Amino acid sequence: MPLKLYNYWRSTSSYRTRILLNLKGVPWEYVPVNIREGEQHGEAYRAISPNGFVPVLVDGDTIVRQTVLITEYLDQKFPDKPLVPTNAAGRTRVMEFLLSLTGDVQGRTQKRVRDYIEEHLSRDDLLRWFDFWSAEGLAILESLATEGRPAGRFFHGDKPGCCPLCLTPSSPTA
Repeated sequence: MPLKLYNYWRSTSSYRTRILLNLKGVPWEYVPVNIREGEQHGEAYRAISPNGFVPVLVDGDTIVRQTVLITEYLDQKFPDKPLVPTNAAGRTRVMEFLLSLTGDVQGRTQKRVRDYIEEHLSRDDLLRWFDFWSAEGLAILESLATEGRPAGRFFHGDKPGCCPLCLTPSSPTA
């Protein structure tokens, strides 16, 4: 039975997860959740994602939420073609980058935050918020990408991993 990925086509987190699944080369099924239409708030979806976020990876009875945890799960379940280095220092460096990306950048600019600011403040406040946190987050990521960088063509060595691939979906909004 292939993995099921509940996701929305425009979600950067979903986009990241689709890239990682394809990089791993594991079979998976695309299960759409239309967050523009509010499907994430429905009872059926909340049964697998209590917070209503996408993506959610389902592997039989195992439900994995959050992109960073999905990355970890994929590496543990399918150790070929690791997405994250296997040594402690490399793993820590990559996980710090991923957590900063999903928390410092995306966490402050995601749809529910944007919707709240626009509804309770103003469109101008939203644009200022988005511009500030996007620039701040990208500066953090740039610093992390260069700090302690090992030799090699990619973020962490000579093999592609998840960091540049996870950053790619965020680039159109930068």
